[in-house]
Amino acid sequence: MERESFIDEISCFLGEFIQNDYANYMVQTLVGCCNSKQRLKVFGFLKNQTIELITLKQGTFAFQQMICYMDTH
Repeated sequence: MERESFIDEISCFLGEFIQNDYANYMVQTLVGCCNSKQRLKVFGFLKNQTIELITLKQGTFAFQQMICYMDTH
């Protein structure tokens, strides 16, 4: 399965995955493997949950990972 298809398949569960002690590692790995366009897509699926997620320990870790991979250009 291509990464884009995988992201689409799990998009409605990303917020729940980030809150899970184990599944958040999968999200962090996914973000690390994505290109810039795919990362923006992942972030887009989470934009309505950002505040809620970054106030959780697991969410903070996942968003830190996304920030590390952001383009600086």
